[in-house]
Amino acid sequence: MKKVTIKDGEGQITEKKSRFIGEIKKVSGPEEAMAFVEAAKKKYFDAKHHCFAYVCGPDGKQERYSDDGEPSGTAGQPLLTLLKTGDITDSVLIVTRYFGGVLLGPGGLARAYSAAGEAAINSAEFAGLATGIEAVVSFPFKDESTVRRLCANLTECGAALEIRNVEYSDECSMNIVCQKEFYEAFVKKVTDTLAGCVTVDKKDETTMLIKE
Repeated sequence: MKKVTIKDGEGQITEKKSRFIGEIKKVSGPEEAMAFVEAAKKKYFDAKHHCFAYVCGPDGKQERYSDDGEPSGTAGQPLLTLLKTGDITDSVLIVTRYFGGVLLGPGGLARAYSAAGEAAINSAEFAGLATGIEAVVSFPFKDESTVRRLCANLTECGAALEIRNVEYSDECSMNIVCQKEFYEAFVKKVTDTLAGCVTVDKKDETTMLIKE
């Protein structure tokens, strides 16, 4: 399952007098990723290198990386590998380097950039990106607490389910998004619990976040 950053992270390491500052941030697409890279360059304007990688899209197919002057394959590619092996999307990972005057060599550089990237990732928080099915569930007012309790119980049993909106007119209508794998079980449960006194109007598929 792909996951996205829900709380940005930052971490740093020092290797042979060079300081490596790693940052990871949730972004909506490539343009926002590059805007964050430019902001980091301004923030650390006196640093020698700003190497980065980003992965975007629900399928993680939009990607880019840069070594920003470091030897090819020693910085941007290791950062991209961290994102891809972690199934992280819609995120940009950047490591800023303050050169300490000691050459690290290709292997040492790759390890240092990876370590700083990992430090940033380890300090961040993530949520799984799942496919959900949206539905409007309508029922008598007296059953609202029953439906809310049913939703809570299903969530405790591992089903990802969100009540996104509630409207009151002649009856109570809840806009509910349920993880696709659990949708049929949810419909059966709510129908059985309310003895058929419920209408489930299935809408479109959508994306939802599942906290780790």
